[in-house]
Amino acid sequence: MRKIFSIEENTYNLLQLENKLNHLKETILSKAARGELGTNGSTEEGEIELLKNLIQKQT
Repeated sequence: MRKIFSIEENTYNLLQLENKLNHLKETILSKAARGELGTNGSTEEGEIELLKNLIQKQT
């Protein structure tokens, strides 16, 4: 019985993560369409840092 609850909890967590990733994707595409992602120049954050910041804001 305990294993079933563990599987259910893991499934729920994966679904929540999928929802967050979908929202993050929509946010990135929306910002890209508005030209808000920047040019990734030498004075700007790298793409990885931008994604890290967006993920932190989502959680």
